[in-house]
Amino acid sequence: MSKAESARRGVPSIADRFGRIKERWFINEPALLLIVSTHEITPNIKIRGFRCGMGRIEYNPADAQALSGVELETALKAETIRIMFRHPYRYPPRNASVSYIASNITINEMYDDLTLPHKAGDYWSDRKYKGQFFEFYYKALCELFNCESAGGSNQSNANAASQADEDISQADEDISQAGEKAELWATDEYFDEKIKEQLQIILGNPKQWGTLSGQLISRLTADMKPVMNYKKVLSGFRASVLSDNRILTRFKPSRRYGNLTMGKRPEFTTSLLVGVDVSASVTDRELKEFFSAVNAFFKYGIKNVDVQMFDSELKGRPIAMKKARKTVIIVGRGGTSFQPILNFFKENTKTYDGLIIFTDGYAPEPDVDAGIKRCIVWVCTNKESYETHKDWMNSRGRCCYIN
Repeated sequence: MSKAESARRGVPSIADRFGRIKERWFINEPALLLIVSTHEITPNIKIRGFRCGMGRIEYNPADAQALSGVELETALKAETIRIMFRHPYRYPPRNASVSYIASNITINEMYDDLTLPHKAGDYWSDRKYKGQFFEFYYKALCELFNCESAGGSNQSNANAASQADEDISQADEDISQAGEKAELWATDEYFDEKIKEQLQIILGNPKQWGTLSGQLISRLTADMKPVMNYKKVLSGFRASVLSDNRILTRFKPSRRYGNLTMGKRPEFTTSLLVGVDVSASVTDRELKEFFSAVNAFFKYGIKNVDVQMFDSELKGRPIAMKKARKTVIIVGRGGTSFQPILNFFKENTKTYDGLIIFTDGYAPEPDVDAGIKRCIVWVCTNKESYETHKDWMNSRGRCCYIN
């Protein structure tokens, strides 16, 4: 129905209806108004329902006009909360359908009255799937639908996405169009920062929260914490396990006696064992980022770094990285158990001064001998993994994540 026809019949246009929702939010939901105001609400006759991304909240005019006042406000609220979580800008859709479903599950864990499809209970009965982060649900869905969760070549990503959409469609015809909802999603630092600016205002003033749930506020607060500098954590760990021999040298005068006496210089002897989780849940991109961090250790005086790959068991023998390497052949890609790599380190403490474990953390909590805890650091693949596992990891060493 056109605006002119709506006016003749005394029916408010869809633009007017959105305007009235914003007026109510000005009084009752200031937080939602701040966020929705960062985006343009625009019609798109080619889509179904609502979607967001690229600075827009798009809607199908016919679908939107058919909704009651409460239904229309609920649909707009759902997309506004999705923007609050920054899902369209933080998580480029390696698989669009899976990304959208993971986003819905994450939001539904905060609210059960938004009428969004896809809840954790639709896919899993285990309580460990309750109240998790987007990335957790994305990986779990990829495992469920047997699709690729990692990066790789553009062609392989396209093939994986196509196969996953087919698997999803066969598994549940109601979500076969989910990929359309995430077509506008892409990493966008401008909008990500713009939304974070508004969230800083919201979180700093409880009077603006409106009906936002305490659980959602807690999650947003956690998301707004400063990014952990994993390099600083690793450097601190390096310092705690660093050992050196001091040898006499004529090329460095003694600070006390000058040129009359030979000086001393340190010769680093520290050897590190790096355990790399090569199970299927750790992506190729995450492994690449971590190996870049491992290579950086050679700039800080570490003498030896041995890399031991593992999933549910140790994969071959440690790889001696005598110097920074551009390529490492990955083997494994099965399930995960931390006990084998921890047992190996305990048996070889005379060889290694410290152990760094790179993982997404999704495995049974291991037994760690009290005598080696200070020599262990856990590096999580991302913030979501860190938030999920930091408590038990910090009780078994120290932990950080790669942002």
